[in-house]
Amino acid sequence: MTGKYDTEYYFLQESGLSLEYMLGERKDSGTSNNGRNLMFMPKPIHDSVAGLGKIEITDGDEDSFTPCDFHKVFGLLLSELAFKLLSELKLHKVDYYEAEIITKKKIWKKHYLMHLYNEIDAIHPKRSVFDGSVEDMDVILEKLSLNEEVLDEIDLEKRMMFYLDGCARFVVHESIVKAIEDTKLTGIEAIRVDKWNIGSMFD
Repeated sequence: MTGKYDTEYYFLQESGLSLEYMLGERKDSGTSNNGRNLMFMPKPIHDSVAGLGKIEITDGDEDSFTPCDFHKVFGLLLSELAFKLLSELKLHKVDYYEAEIITKKKIWKKHYLMHLYNEIDAIHPKRSVFDGSVEDMDVILEKLSLNEEVLDEIDLEKRMMFYLDGCARFVVHESIVKAIEDTKLTGIEAIRVDKWNIGSMFD
């Protein structure tokens, strides 16, 4: 059964040239705290960020690399254009930190790491299919249905983009997807929640 919000929200995943590379944080990145990735923290981190984020290519041909507007790192790495679009939306509990991509041939400046710490317990316990426990923060989703009883109580501007509590995945509202598609940003595609399953990541 499809839930009330399952046709309104989307997963974002890499597409196109973005799929040809894996990117990761360098050890000397200002968004790292003794090797601990601050972007995973479910709270504001501006007091802990020491400086510029530094990103490297961990897999893929550096000689032919040109950044897309979106890359998955541990969250999202945004081009200046993607940053401008999302920051203008003034998303709830989202911070941005300037970063650069460092390759053997070039430093790509003016990129931004997005830190999302808006967590909502929105996994419907009966319609969703998952392994693990939300309480133990170890949910592995196989199929998602969103809990309308939870989301109905939250104003739209506070749930335009949010992490699913207990799961290292986030969903975005259809209006964000439309803005991304209208701007023709590269490196990412959207899959509607009711169309998504764990196999979608490998299609």
